[in-house]
Amino acid sequence: MGAVGVDRGEKVVHIVDPKLRDDHDGRLKHAGIGADTAVEPGQHETLAWPDAYLRDGYFDQDRMIEQLTRLLAEGERTFPLVRLAAHMEWALEERPGVDQLVEYETRLNHTLLRSKHPVI
Repeated sequence: MGAVGVDRGEKVVHIVDPKLRDDHDGRLKHAGIGADTAVEPGQHETLAWPDAYLRDGYFDQDRMIEQLTRLLAEGERTFPLVRLAAHMEWALEERPGVDQLVEYETRLNHTLLRSKHPVI
């Protein structure tokens, strides 16, 4: 998802476990992908869970849908496509707001039906 998108001039966003961020970025760099190898500024972005799903220490589905919608719209202003891959293992833990997950996924699926961007 990363190398192909970067090669095509697309924006690539990953949301990962903060404990695995350095390892994730290292593997991407080894594969020739990352913020320092992107052709355009802002072409590659890695966010940790607290920067996305778990801001302020809890999950809020409205806030997350708004953030993803904004991220895709902002990316589209500069790049032809935004590819987003998110790791959600946090949902297997007892986290505040995790009970909203099923409703969130349903709402996000409906929101993404209007989007051309691949989101995993």
